[in-house]
Amino acid sequence: MVTVDSIENQEFDNFKLKRAAFDFSGLSTDEKPKPTYESTVIRNGSTFMEMDTGTLYFYDEENQEWRA
Repeated sequence: MVTVDSIENQEFDNFKLKRAAFDFSGLSTDEKPKPTYESTVIRNGSTFMEMDTGTLYFYDEENQEWRA
């Protein structure tokens, strides 16, 4: 299940950048999401909860990785 907390639209020199904070959940064996489009950014504060282990990950936007 994916829940979108918020979406902000920003314009930089006529280029629209969508930034969204997401709450993801899945199993520990599931691949954690990464941005799939250049114009979409998963921002800091997005979370991924492993339902089977209870581990909560936070997204590191600068390094584009999930951290427990």
